[in-house]
Amino acid sequence: MKLKKILKKSLKNKKCIKIEDVKEDFLKKAKKNGYKKKESLDFYYSHIAKYLKKLLKDEPVLIFLGTGHALVSEYYNTCFLIGTYDNFLLVDCGGGQTVLRQLKQLGIDPLSIKNIFITHTHQDHFLGLFWMLRVIGYSMIYGRTNTDLNLYGSAQVIERIKVISKELYRENFMDLLGKRIRLHELNDGIRLGLSGSNYTFFDIGSDKKEQFGFKADIGGCSVSYLGDERFRGSETPYVKGTDYLIHEAFCLNKDEPRMQPFPKGHSTVKYAAKTAKKMDCHNLILVHTEDESYLKRERLYKKEAKKYYKGTVFVPDDLEIIRLRK
Repeated sequence: MKLKKILKKSLKNKKCIKIEDVKEDFLKKAKKNGYKKKESLDFYYSHIAKYLKKLLKDEPVLIFLGTGHALVSEYYNTCFLIGTYDNFLLVDCGGGQTVLRQLKQLGIDPLSIKNIFITHTHQDHFLGLFWMLRVIGYSMIYGRTNTDLNLYGSAQVIERIKVISKELYRENFMDLLGKRIRLHELNDGIRLGLSGSNYTFFDIGSDKKEQFGFKADIGGCSVSYLGDERFRGSETPYVKGTDYLIHEAFCLNKDEPRMQPFPKGHSTVKYAAKTAKKMDCHNLILVHTEDESYLKRERLYKKEAKKYYKGTVFVPDDLEIIRLRK
């Protein structure tokens, strides 16, 4: 059984690739070809990364490991990869060990991640980092990788990494911090070349935790991310006219009185859509959502967004790939 024959129809020319759909389709076809479930899964995991890399080549993508807010159970917390296959920046890590499982579903070895950016220290964005550090750090110690790791974040993020690492890890791991695990403190407006793309990091002006977003110029497209808070206006230079705006959408507008997103610094689908229209963004990606609308979320969120915004709206599932195209 050839993987190319199984997956080509599912993936070719699609702008959005839902990995879970591909996996389900693969297992059904593998069963028909006489493979047992375990054999099918082993074959899938051993080939999916190679196939996706061949399919996507050097095409820039966003891969969402999680799309939910802090208290969801049907999704993982919002975090994603941006870049080309095998040359990604990991943006946040979610709140736990699930970050490792999500990478496995995509056939991505955590040791291949060279750059991680943490927007802020809220647990649903931050704590998954320490599972990544455990895998990568101890692989460094035991000689399983020669690749160094770069961590980027605000002064507050960098300080918390040091403090929590000291509580969690042994002395041989702590010796890596500042050496093979490099800590890079970001300043407002700093420009860096990371994972083959150009990034401008900026302070979003949160009145809760210090938080940074970014604008990326990648493969001829611009991508702006405002972290998990709503657009306030000060970010205009980094958002105006961008090709892809990734904006949090805590809930539908009808649920705003009950869920109270605005006092938390969050927003609604309506607010995000009106922001995308006002800022003349070409594509809008909605993340950091509730999960009460699970299974209906994409349909409901797109329906509301399109009342206020005429561009393309994406409501990605966990493990969904969005190809970054003009």
